[in-house]
Amino acid sequence: MLLGLLYFVAAAAAARLTRLEGGVACLWIANALLIAVLVLMRPQRWGAPVTACGIASLCATGLFGFGWAGAVPFMTINIGEVLIAAALLQRFGRRDAFESMRHLGVFVLAAGVAGPAAMAVPAGLVAKLLTGTALWPNAVNYFLGHALGALTFTPLFTMILVGDARRWVSAAGGRRLLEGLVLLIAIAAVSYGVFAQHRLPLLFLPILPITLATFRFGRLGAVASLMILTTIAGILTAHGMGPLRLIDASPIVHMRYLQFYLAATVLTILPVAADLGRRDRLYRKLQESEERFRLITEHASDIVMTTLPDGTIGYVSPSIVQLGGYDPLKLVGRRAIDMIAPSDHEHVRAEFLRALDAPETTVAFEYRAVTADGAERWFESNVRAMVGEDGVVDGVISVIRDIDRRKTMEVELARAAATDALTGLANRRAFATAFDRCLNQGTACGCVAVFDIDHFKRINDRYGHDAGDRVIQAFAEIALRHVREEDMVARLGGEEFGVILPGVEPAQAQEICERLRRALGAEAIEVGAGHTVSMTVSAGVAAFSAAQDRDAVMRAADVALYEAKGAGRDRLVLAA
Repeated sequence: MLLGLLYFVAAAAAARLTRLEGGVACLWIANALLIAVLVLMRPQRWGAPVTACGIASLCATGLFGFGWAGAVPFMTINIGEVLIAAALLQRFGRRDAFESMRHLGVFVLAAGVAGPAAMAVPAGLVAKLLTGTALWPNAVNYFLGHALGALTFTPLFTMILVGDARRWVSAAGGRRLLEGLVLLIAIAAVSYGVFAQHRLPLLFLPILPITLATFRFGRLGAVASLMILTTIAGILTAHGMGPLRLIDASPIVHMRYLQFYLAATVLTILPVAADLGRRDRLYRKLQESEERFRLITEHASDIVMTTLPDGTIGYVSPSIVQLGGYDPLKLVGRRAIDMIAPSDHEHVRAEFLRALDAPETTVAFEYRAVTADGAERWFESNVRAMVGEDGVVDGVISVIRDIDRRKTMEVELARAAATDALTGLANRRAFATAFDRCLNQGTACGCVAVFDIDHFKRINDRYGHDAGDRVIQAFAEIALRHVREEDMVARLGGEEFGVILPGVEPAQAQEICERLRRALGAEAIEVGAGHTVSMTVSAGVAAFSAAQDRDAVMRAADVALYEAKGAGRDRLVLAA
């Protein structure tokens, strides 16, 4: 009932105030109200509001428009226009036309173009038949008047119906409400001042406060301002007032120029309001994201760092105080590479550039960094480039984790895997790896020696395994004292040991190993319970050169060792 009454008032006012020379109304806002209602409802429930507004249109046309002869045709035309616009908006648009530029475009095409255009010719034809006025001027007036009314008033009616206007008023403080009221009064005053006189062409003046209202109050400010301008300008121009009288033409031409002026203003302001709304939503999301980001980073154990593409630090989370000892505020503006251990500069720089070249991927890498006290610690970074709206990389975000404990454990595990537990010497695996590295690095020459403790089983049988272990440990201690720093001593298993002597000739190797053999034989080894034992060793020495096969060299040394044992032990044999 209320909807029908409001539609009747709007239709009657348009018919009474904006019809010129007996033609159609030049500004029609009643359909905007029904479009706003239908867009918010399921099509299955359109019957009641369409019926109410149809009856209201019938009465308004019969009483204030073309008379009862035109009531039914114009009712059909008005309702048809609304149904076309509402159906298109339901199918392709959104309730909020200002949600994006795309949805605003759909709204303009549906409510401002498709609906009025579909019914413009029928309206012009009916007006011609009823009044004898020309078809095309009526059709053009119908299209412009109905399009202008729909574009200007539908957004405002929608905001009122969904409660956006009420929520804005409730949320705004008294000062902001006063500011909005003063601005709207100023727009009304400026609009009246411009269109109540016909001496100066001041049509540009209302644009200034309307633009200000749009920037200050968004879509609500835009549609309220446009409604004020359209209403005042339409009524005053229809009554022969306003700067358009400066055009030497008929009132209908003045009204048509006004329609174009208002349409241009509406189509200028509404996209601005839509884009401002989009930016406002993005800004709010950005603020929320920033708050979440700071909440997470300020309580995270990992370091979060953002840098410019040139590596300059833009932000560091507070966790760097605990992990690196740095003041995060003092790091802003510094180069991130300055905190990396010099030995890892090239590695880190290469990974950073890789992240810049592939913004869609996350690059992970490990490196050593220098803490505030000068110590080096291991860190792992997960790095991803940040791309701006223009598609250009404008920074890099890194999540940095302290992995020093893990790396220390890895080193310890690797050392344990390569170390003989009893002697602390390298084990067979580490010996083989080092020997291969020596062969593959192109060392000009070198020798390898294999030692075996003579009659070791007798020591175990007579004094026990603890005594045997002590003898093996003594061999390791004595051997390390008699080889060079670059040589390697390893326990190959049981009582067998290997020595790599890189860069020596066989004669030099024989001299080194002979000195070691004599030192071992001269040592009295305490094995517990007041007992001491001495040991002798046999050894085989084989020369090697670059790119030789390791197994072949070791077989030659083993053959020489067996010759030494066969010749009576406690001696050294050089492989042939």
